[in-house]
Formats: sequence, C-alpha cells, structure tokens
Amino acid sequence: MRLFEVSQDVGSYRIAAVLAERASGGTYLADAADGTRVVLQEIVPTASQHQRALERFAQEAAALRRLVHPGLARVLESFTLRKTCFVAREYLPGHPLDAVLAAAGKALPLPLVFDWSRVAGAALVHAHGRGVFHQDIHPAHLIVAPDGTPRWTGYGMRHLLAPPSGFMGAFARGDHQSPYVPMEQNGVAAIFGARSDLYSFAALLYHVLSGAAPPHPDARLFGREELRFPEDCPPQLRAALSRALSLEPHERHESVAAFLTDVGMAPHAPEQPPSFASEATAGSRAGANTLETGR
Repeated sequence: MRLFEVSQDVGSYRIAAVLAERASGGTYLADAADGTRVVLQEIVPTASQHQRALERFAQEAAALRRLVHPGLARVLESFTLRKTCFVAREYLPGHPLDAVLAAAGKALPLPLVFDWSRVAGAALVHAHGRGVFHQDIHPAHLIVAPDGTPRWTGYGMRHLLAPPSGFMGAFARGDHQSPYVPMEQNGVAAIFGARSDLYSFAALLYHVLSGAAPPHPDARLFGREELRFPEDCPPQLRAALSRALSLEPHERHESVAAFLTDVGMAPHAPEQPPSFASEATAGSRAGANTLETGR
C-alpha cells in the first residue's frame, strides 16, 4: 500500500507519477531537486519485522549501490523516512520487454535474442558475483533502451523485507501464478539464489524465442503441459534452455555464467555471435529499434 500521492515531497524528491502499488509499498516516478528523474521504490515494513527490516535494508541497499554495469539501472540513493525505506534508482528511458513483445505479437529474431541475452546475462553475472540476486525476473523488469540495449531494473528488492526462506514464498507475494517463478519459490519456504534467477532468465528467453511464456511449473510437474520450442530453435540452445528450465534446481546449470558459456555467450568471450546466431549484430540492433517502437 503506497503512502504518497503525486506532487508530494519524499525527502529530496517530488512525486511525479505513481507507477505501481504493492502490499509492501508504491513505486513512483520522481524528480530530484536538481531535476534528475528517478524511480523511487517505497518499502513499508510490518510492525513485527520493522527493526530487522531496517537493519537488512541498510546492509542490502549498500550492496545494491555498489553495482555498476551497463545492463543494470543504477541505485543512486537509499534512505529511511517515517519508518519507511526508500530506494532511488536511475530512470531508464525506453520500453519494458513485455510491451516490446506485445507490440511484436510474435517471437523475436534469433540474432536479436542473442544480443539481448549476452548483455542481460552478463549483468546478472555481475550482480551474482557481488552477492545480489535479482529475485524478480520477468519481462516488465527488462527495459529496452532506444538504442536497443536491455537493462534490468527491480533487482535485489526481495531480501530487503523477507529472509531468503520467507514464509509462503511466492504465495505471500501474490506472484505464485507467474510462469517466470521457479517451483522452489512457490513453496512454504521460498529459496532464492543463482539457480532460481537462472530459471527465471531462461523462462524470459523462452518467451522471447517462442512468442509465449513457458508453461507454469505446476502444469509441467503434473504433465498437463510441456516446453515447446520453435522449430528453428538451434539444438544447442534448445538443450541449454531445457536444462536451465529444469524443475529441480540441482539439475540446472550452477550459474548464469555457466548457462551463457553453454550456449556460446560467455560474458567475457569475444563479441561475436555463436554458431546459431550468424546474422550481423548491426542488423539485430536495428531490429530492436523497430520492434520497440512498433514500426
């Protein structure tokens, strides 16, 4: 439940628009005193967890501020006000991936998927290497910039209010029906980690490649639905995604870096497409601009 309205001041920021509202607080578009536009995340602890939440917030917000990568929205500031926690993130111009997918109305070209996967995957590797997991990967949290560069937002917020094995997991958050949430986050004890982020990242790539989100883990578990890759999906990529989308965490790659290496997109490898993405990078960049603007 959000606490502020448009035109109200929050610390040194003035609310310009309300972007979203959750039980834990609101997300706002706000302007700093110098005119810089930011995304302001509000986190309202419950009375029973208030002191612990403030301590976790101070520690983990500091970790978020240390993340600097071209594929991540920078965390500019964190502060508390009226027993409420706030995180100010860099505002990213562009379009969220869910809007890009809706505008395209179909699967995206493989070279474009390769381009985005390399950048978005490398950003996750950077964060994981510093002990920060995204924990909330879905198309709305990947922003495609006007030049076609994908950048993550909304990362690292889950642990600010709940421990890694919080009661009821995704059910408590209301996102247990999401096809991007792995099974280990749907149970009574939600588990977060590199393999959970990998599942969500692979689910997002599956959506981009096939034009539809993957079946919910429960539907796969009980045999009601199964993964269906497009016919032109290269065997190497199909096998890697199938492994990354395993329902059991221990059957997945041990990290996003291992997954990227498996498909020839190692974060520190030379900037050239793997064998299954042979079209020019420049062409895929142009495709990104066309898709996101709907032209």
